[in-house]
Amino acid sequence: IGAPQLAAALTPETVTTAAQRSATLQIDLAFEFRWARDEVRADRIRAAHLDAVIARMREAVSDPSTSAGARQALRADLIEALQERGHSREAVAEYESMRGDGIAVPPHAIGAAVDAYLTLRQPERSITLFRSLPPDSKPSFGVKSSYFYALLESGRYLDAIAWADGLAAREPMYLDAGTPGLRSENENYVKALVLAGLVPWVSGSCGFTCGCRSWD
Repeated sequence: IGAPQLAAALTPETVTTAAQRSATLQIDLAFEFRWARDEVRADRIRAAHLDAVIARMREAVSDPSTSAGARQALRADLIEALQERGHSREAVAEYESMRGDGIAVPPHAIGAAVDAYLTLRQPERSITLFRSLPPDSKPSFGVKSSYFYALLESGRYLDAIAWADGLAAREPMYLDAGTPGLRSENENYVKALVLAGLVPWVSGSCGFTCGCRSWD
């Protein structure tokens, strides 16, 4: 629990505003989601935690006492939580609902929508959304991988090759490379190399020849 949440928990409700309580609830649920997402125990326990967080998020969104700002943040977090739980159609529905309401969707929720549309076999939509991310956003490696697979599924093999090569070039081979005692292999670097290796196999099975490099 963070200092703001601890302060809110120790402060009598009569001296806090509805907006303050809503903001605290949104932050609490965001933390709960991340704990559930990173759950390392059995899958069923992780799924149960995610289901509980999603239910609480939906309850808070529908609560008329929730402030407008907190409600928007909760809806964005809900997109991410739904996709993490594997409810891609619901994640897409919430994303489109936010867009329909004229609400600016934050980058982390757009990233979840990129994953959701790819899961629903709509790679072109995934590509469009990924390219709409602000230049200063920092999508996760998983979202970057989803963009790669969207390029692949849409038949943009040369773009997929360039993207995978770029990922491998940008990812360091080791984490904490400057500290020998802490240096460890960067899993994302290895994953980027694997992505690059997928392109000739997939493109070859589709009758497309990648003439831009040798795969020997």
